[in-house]
Amino acid sequence: MSRRGVCIWFTGLSGAGKSTIAGIVSRCLERRGRTVTLLDGDVVRTHLSKGLGFSKDDRDTNIRRIGFVASEIVRHGGIAICAVGAGFGLVQYMQTKALPVHPSMANVSNTIWETCKTYLFTQGKFLAILWILIAACMIYYFKFLQHNTMSNVIVILLASTVRRNYRGRDQRKAQTSP
Repeated sequence: MSRRGVCIWFTGLSGAGKSTIAGIVSRCLERRGRTVTLLDGDVVRTHLSKGLGFSKDDRDTNIRRIGFVASEIVRHGGIAICAVGAGFGLVQYMQTKALPVHPSMANVSNTIWETCKTYLFTQGKFLAILWILIAACMIYYFKFLQHNTMSNVIVILLASTVRRNYRGRDQRKAQTSP
């Protein structure tokens, strides 16, 4: 009796636990007698995609390679578990759409998608309202209590929304340095 192949994608930010969870799932499936291939984005980058950097094109190429390998594993009845960063949504979506899917899994996936979409929309509205409330407080403080000009207040509001995080970029540079 041949078994149907399956591809499971774990995505998320760096350090979110994708590889850890993928490893646990992989071991559980192997104990049940399934053939499992774990395609960790960081490991694939050091072997299959060696020499690629972190530009958008290089990241897309890395995901396409992972998707191709995963599709071959699924086609031959194996289980491919892919653990990759969250920044590759469109390419990953296209790779996943190219894989065969069982109707019940499609229903589960669509339910999860709709639930997440509703949750994120609700959270987005909450955050927008919260930012408006904070902005009103900042305007009152800087304009009326501190007597700043409106142009200064606008600069302060804009500066409050901008935040740069260099930690991730520095880590990537360290990984690619010889």
